[in-house]
Amino acid sequence: MYINFWYAMAMAEEITADKPFKVRRLGQDFVLYRDEDGSAHCLHDVCSHRGGSLGDGRIRDGHLECPYHGWQFNGGGDCAYIPSLGAEGQKIPARTKIDSYPVQEKYGLIFAFLGDLPEAERPPLMGPDWNPQNYEYPAEEWRAVAMSWPITANYERCVENGIDPSHNEYVHRAHGFMGDRQDTYKVNKLEPIEHQWGNGFWHRFYAPASTHDVLYKGEEARDGEGDLNVSAGHSGPNQVWTYIHITDKNWMHQYLYETPVDETHTTAFNISICNFLPEEIADDDEIKAMNASIAEEDVVVLEGIKPVKTPDDMTSEVLVPSDKAIFGYRQFIKEWDRRGWRIDTKAVKRDELEKVYAIPSPRRRKEKGWVFDTVPLIPAAKPEEVKKAG
Repeated sequence: MYINFWYAMAMAEEITADKPFKVRRLGQDFVLYRDEDGSAHCLHDVCSHRGGSLGDGRIRDGHLECPYHGWQFNGGGDCAYIPSLGAEGQKIPARTKIDSYPVQEKYGLIFAFLGDLPEAERPPLMGPDWNPQNYEYPAEEWRAVAMSWPITANYERCVENGIDPSHNEYVHRAHGFMGDRQDTYKVNKLEPIEHQWGNGFWHRFYAPASTHDVLYKGEEARDGEGDLNVSAGHSGPNQVWTYIHITDKNWMHQYLYETPVDETHTTAFNISICNFLPEEIADDDEIKAMNASIAEEDVVVLEGIKPVKTPDDMTSEVLVPSDKAIFGYRQFIKEWDRRGWRIDTKAVKRDELEKVYAIPSPRRRKEKGWVFDTVPLIPAAKPEEVKKAG
C-alpha cells in the first residue's frame, strides 16, 4: 500500500454534518465529516490527548468532538477547544494538532490525498474529466452512476483484474462465451497506452449479444454478436479506467477506484458514465444491477486467488502477451517502491498494540511537533536509482 496518491474514501451521500463517518484505509483509521458550510473534511481518527476515536464522537459547531474528553478539532486538524481548560483564555498546546488531508468531492465520491506531497507534485485524480489519451468525447449527454462494494482481496489483485483483457472470456457472461469457442478464441493485438502514472491498452474483441436491453437504443444499437472496442488501464496504484464502445456512438466509460482497507480487504468504488440510455429509464437501478452482476463475477474469482498479494518478482507467475498491461503495472509498483512510498505493513503490524501511526499529511512538510509518528515506509532507493516520473 502506498502513500502520496488520491483514494476514494466514501460515497458523498454518506458524509454529513450530523455524524462523523469512520473508515479504515491503508490499514489506518480516518474520520470524515462536513462542517457548517457543507465542506467535507478527512482527518486522522485518533485524538492526540488520550487516543479516543473521533469517528465515535459527534460534530459540534463544525468541529469533531472526541467522545472521551470532549476535545474539539476543526477541519484543518487543529485542536480548537479543550473543556478541562475552561471556556476562557485557553492556551492550547501546538502539539495537539492531528493530520488533515486534502479532499476533493467529485463524481458522487469523496476523495482524500493520503500523503505529504505538495499540490504541484501530486499524481492526478482519474475520472471523467481526466483524459491522458486526448480522446474526443462525443457531444451527447452523459449520465453518471456511482456505487461501491467490498471485496475480500488485495487491491493490487483487483487492479490487475481490471486491466486484464483475457479474463472476460471466462469470467463475464456478458462479455465472453465462457470458453465454448475455444477453437476460434484469441486475444487480439493490444494497442498500448502510456502516460506518466500508468499504462493500458485499446483492444477489439468478439462478444456475445447483450442480455441487457437497457444498453441500446436507436439504429446504432448492436443487437447481436459482434465486435466491441474497449480500453482499460490504470493511473497510480489503485485507479482503473474501462471504456466499452458498443457501437461507434454508444459508449460506456467506467472509472474504478480500488481503495485498500488493508492488505486483504478492498472497497471498490465505481463511476459509470454512458451516453445512450433511453430517456424512459427514470432511475439508476438497472445500471447498478448490471454493474453489480459483473462485479460479483470478478469478486468470486478475486477472493480465491493465491497468493493473496501480487508477487514481488516477475518469475513467480507466468505472464504472456495479453498480460502486457499487468507487467507494466508491476513495473510502476517497483518505481513507487524506489521512491519510498510503500508502507511497511510488517512494522505497522508489529507495533499495533503499543503505537499509533498516522499517514503523513502535507502540513508535516512545514511543521514539526506532532504527537503521532508517521507510518513506517520501506526505505527509498538511492537518488541515482530513482527514475524521473510524474
